[in-house]
Amino acid sequence: MTGLFPLVESDRQLSYPGNNLAEYQVWLSNPKNNTSFITKGLELIRKEYTLHLKYIPSKTPLDWVSNNGPLKNSIFLKEYPQPVMECDEEHLERELKKKNKKEKINRLKRQGELSFDRVTSVDDFNTILPNLVEQNEFRKGAIYGKLAFLEDSRRVDFLSKTFEKNLLHASILRLNEEIIASNVGFITGETVHLQGLNTHSPFYAKHSPGILHFLMLGIHLKKDHFRYFDLTPGGVDGYKAKLATTYHTCYEIQMDSVFATKKKQVKDVIKSKAKTLIGKKSKKASILSDLFNTPSKGNGSVNHQEGQIEIYFNIKGHQLNVTAGKKELKNVIKAISYKKNEIADLLDFPLDIKKTEFLSDAMYRIENGQTFYAIKGSDQLIATLWFIPIGTKDPDGNKRTREQLEFSYLAPSLDKPTSTVCKIIKDHGLPEHLISTLNMPLFNTTLLE
Repeated sequence: MTGLFPLVESDRQLSYPGNNLAEYQVWLSNPKNNTSFITKGLELIRKEYTLHLKYIPSKTPLDWVSNNGPLKNSIFLKEYPQPVMECDEEHLERELKKKNKKEKINRLKRQGELSFDRVTSVDDFNTILPNLVEQNEFRKGAIYGKLAFLEDSRRVDFLSKTFEKNLLHASILRLNEEIIASNVGFITGETVHLQGLNTHSPFYAKHSPGILHFLMLGIHLKKDHFRYFDLTPGGVDGYKAKLATTYHTCYEIQMDSVFATKKKQVKDVIKSKAKTLIGKKSKKASILSDLFNTPSKGNGSVNHQEGQIEIYFNIKGHQLNVTAGKKELKNVIKAISYKKNEIADLLDFPLDIKKTEFLSDAMYRIENGQTFYAIKGSDQLIATLWFIPIGTKDPDGNKRTREQLEFSYLAPSLDKPTSTVCKIIKDHGLPEHLISTLNMPLFNTTLLE
């Protein structure tokens, strides 16, 4: 055998097993036969299939692309920067001692004991994994609209089993007993990859626990004889740029007909020039921009279309009603319960059509210092009440001069909202006058039957 190239087929397109879950995608061959193996293989493939590989590792020999005429015209080869943090202990220590990072560390330490730990026990890993998944899903859901682990529970089992086989490096940053940042990454040789899970608690976002954790992780990796922390391609203009000490180049290959390949090349040139002219707009910025554009204001009235109800939202100061089907909410609410600041409850939001906006608004509120009470009925989230302290910023950026309560989400299945709010005020010792600050939406509808 001179080489091995595993591929999967869907609608006559070949891709790497795992598709976008496989961070790096490449064939195996020895140096002597690499060119002949891959070129002959691709010549056979292109007769019947298209092919897509993203990302190909930086050291993969690719000179054959430009040297092979028939393949050259059928392959669109694109370069991507791959940021890497070298595990240089002295450099990373200096970074942590810089004024802004030192101040954040000191602020955290004033709240309790701050500790960095590597997780090595399988039992410990499986114990903390649900917490890490919650943090990951909340942030990815809020920014990208993706809830990968909730939509496919096999991912959790996959991480657990790969950890058992010593293929993962897991670390956490704790404040007292609370996990405020984490990283679970795959290990290859002297490198740990940012591919698996990386999270931080939104309640401590202003202290940048994720960045602090990555810097501490680099120091720990050096002591454990790792040389590199691969920050992986994609999103290289954000926090990765702050952490990277060097860059490699990885590649994407798309093989198609000559016409389709030329079309991709032209499209890529136009896209690159457009970004240069108007500036790069990230997906995060796009989602948040769409979210915080002023939506049409509702009045709490009900759409009388059969089988439809209207649900109240307050998204960054803008009140609106969303029509939803009754089947999306449980018909019978047996018992009302609530919890304070439990991210898992926010992930139980029942309406897919507004889940990204709801989570984005919740992340904004939490990072702005607000406290939430998730109200559930029959294990379904039916309302989210927020306590907004003095000094937090309003949607226009001004500091608030009074504290208040506010619903960001309220379904008509919460029978007596005022009674529930009064109970929360009493249970948590909040000032009684807060009930008067609550701008209650009106529902001219019967309760769900």
